Amino acid sequence: MDISKQEAPFQFHLEQTILVWAPSAAFASPEAKNAAICANSPSLDQISHPSATDIILPQGATTEGCNKITHLFIKQATVLKKIRIVSIDDIYSKEVYFYTELAKILNHLQNDANIPVTERFNIAKGYEESSEKKIILENLTRKGYKTFNRAEGLTLKCAELSIQQLAKFHGLSLVMQERMPDYYEMKIKKQKYPITFDDDWNGLLANIVGKVIDALEGNMKGKVEKLLTKMQNDYQQYLIDDSAVSVLCHGDYKPHNVMIKEVAGKIVDVIPLDYQLMYHGCPVTDFVFYIFSGTDQLFRRYHLERLKSLYHECMGRFLRYFGMDIETVFPREQFEQMYKERLLFGLMTGTFMSYFVFVPEDDVPDLENNSLSELAVNPDRGFVGWVRGLMDDFVRWGYL
Repeated sequence: MDISKQEAPFQFHLEQTILVWAPSAAFASPEAKNAAICANSPSLDQISHPSATDIILPQGATTEGCNKITHLFIKQATVLKKIRIVSIDDIYSKEVYFYTELAKILNHLQNDANIPVTERFNIAKGYEESSEKKIILENLTRKGYKTFNRAEGLTLKCAELSIQQLAKFHGLSLVMQERMPDYYEMKIKKQKYPITFDDDWNGLLANIVGKVIDALEGNMKGKVEKLLTKMQNDYQQYLIDDSAVSVLCHGDYKPHNVMIKEVAGKIVDVIPLDYQLMYHGCPVTDFVFYIFSGTDQLFRRYHLERLKSLYHECMGRFLRYFGMDIETVFPREQFEQMYKERLLFGLMTGTFMSYFVFVPEDDVPDLENNSLSELAVNPDRGFVGWVRGLMDDFVRWGYL
């Protein structure tokens, strides 16, 4: 049976349904409005106009013979007038592939292994009507999920659940390599990182590094000046290199791309989103990207080693459902070696992402009309402490 060709439980056609439209200024709930605002925060993968929508299916669409309301979240592509480092059609095609084909395979593998609901890799429901111009998903805010709020900061529980989801996502690649080798070779290994770093990217990077240097003191300024050249030359290499263990990587796994569900004020579940930058590569780059795009020095000091262990241990437990031994396919010693070899990618990520983390909420850049090098880099409060802590960590670890 070809899992990728199975039909969804029901299909709808936008032109044949009644749409109850809720634009971003008038969402059905504050959580839905917050989700749209955060989804449209500046990031190279999230170039979209998000909307929450209710679709009322015609009478008889349910087994009870009554109307059924389906709550959707629609991301519509934006035309980039000056930015050339990425094709919007290409990155939307990746996400269409994930939700309309690959998600079915991943769910089937988990169903076949009888993985309990609480132990699964969580996937938002996508719809076949998605295209290179729009991505149609279930509206998770209707199920109690919300987006990460940077003002509240990253909690350990959120990080733990997110890292466990990442481990399961990577683990499913290892399962596919064993059980579906032909499909993996044909579809997964051909996924390439979709961004090409050009002079425009280098211009933005130089502007960001300039602000970082301004925030530093003493001989640290000179060290970071040298880092700029290394980032311009080597950053992309980390995203295209072959490693002894390779998987399908998310490509932009950070707190803002994970939705959170709370019950009685406590985080109980998370669902990863935004697969527009996924590529076949080293799993450690995803882990490192999450850590250094979303944590400060204090968080890393107390929790980094714990999260590293959690990632590998969770993958091991998950693979046991499929009769696989983690020490055979991805030994802990190998994981630790790959982490050391790619930790400098974390320094580069933290430096680059400092711009997106500390963009003032009232000064969101216009990615639609500006080139990257034209974007103003005016970081919000917290930026100085973030970058000083980042550089201090890498001096202590012997990389600077």
